[in-house]
Amino acid sequence: MRSLPSEVLQALRSNELRPFMLLTLDIPGRSTDEPLRYTDCDFPLYLDHLYKPRGFEVSALQYSSGFINDNLNLELDNLDDLLTPVFVDGNPQGASVDLHFVLVGTQDERSKGSYLLLADGTRLEIAPDGTGSTDPGAWRYEIVGNARTLLFGGEIDSWELSEGSISCEVLNRYSRWDQKTLRVQAASCPWRFGSPECGHVVQPGENCFKTHKECVGFGNVASFGGFRWLPSLDNKEITWGRTSK
Repeated sequence: MRSLPSEVLQALRSNELRPFMLLTLDIPGRSTDEPLRYTDCDFPLYLDHLYKPRGFEVSALQYSSGFINDNLNLELDNLDDLLTPVFVDGNPQGASVDLHFVLVGTQDERSKGSYLLLADGTRLEIAPDGTGSTDPGAWRYEIVGNARTLLFGGEIDSWELSEGSISCEVLNRYSRWDQKTLRVQAASCPWRFGSPECGHVVQPGENCFKTHKECVGFGNVASFGGFRWLPSLDNKEITWGRTSK
């Protein structure tokens, strides 16, 4: 979870800006590789891509002892059933989810509608339907601090389809760092000789002692599953993240 810059908070308190969220869902298995992009704003927003209006709620942000948002609950409106085939026929498990915070400014004497604030300083003209406009006098853009803030990035861990809505539990991408592995890292290769993980087609009389040298001889280095540098690190002090003495 990221904090907002002080100048953004000040602009929000003055009611000069309206906050909205941009939601990006990248669910594989669809007819197109283009991610789904939605906003909780009541009209389309354009920020590098078009974000269509769709109701959604984000709740239950949970924190770990490491001050990282482990997961959140996302509920998407699905009264039109447009998302039903996306989740049922696609592969939502593990799909990427990004949630951004943006600010939309109020009208002034130079603009003909609301304007979107871009964090990188780009002035991007848009029309109310989300299409681009090349008229520099039609819309005015201003940057207020970091107006585009990533609130959460993760992957769908579980989802449930109900009447009129879809609920998803999204895990933080970094939560996997807290997982415990059952595999013991070793200098030798863990794969069974000739297995799919090994990838080598065993010929009569061939044998493998699971060393990196053996893989070189078979021309199969890309499938070597060991960590051949581990013996050279034995009894050595590791100084990652701090200055070596």
